[in-house]
Amino acid sequence: MASTDGSARERHAAHNVVAVYPTLEAARRAAAALSEAGVDAVHIELMDRQAHERDDRAVPGRVGRRAAIGAGIGAVVGVLIGLLIHLLADAPVVPEIVGALIGLIVGVGLGAFYGGATALPREGTFSTIRSSRNGVAVHADTADLVDQAVATLRPTNPELLARFGTNGELHPL
Repeated sequence: MASTDGSARERHAAHNVVAVYPTLEAARRAAAALSEAGVDAVHIELMDRQAHERDDRAVPGRVGRRAAIGAGIGAVVGVLIGLLIHLLADAPVVPEIVGALIGLIVGVGLGAFYGGATALPREGTFSTIRSSRNGVAVHADTADLVDQAVATLRPTNPELLARFGTNGELHPL
């Protein structure tokens, strides 16, 4: 009936709606209502807070990996910029090494910060709702299907009913 495997997690469709409920059972009832209203199960995502609490343990590793990749890229770019400045300034060999080291240090720091920061979830997005609440989402390429889902979900009295686009930014209804 509903997808919980995360297949819709990698990207968002052009048109989406999410409804948040206090319990997983209420979310399941909403998913069933969507199916009964004719929304195909491939468009429905059931969100289970407890399942995502287990996934949250992976966040530090993901942030660390992104920070390490950013640091590596920053190191290479920093060294290249340091060497380029040296070549343009036509200085002796010692400043070349110093320029490369300074570039390396700055590049590692900035790369690690950017890489780590971009791996963190943004507040007010579907990703934060998905990982912390019970609910149901509908992902579709047409607005008509999402309009049908909104009409079906409103009577179920969700705690939150919101649309979102490909960027995941929530727009409460």
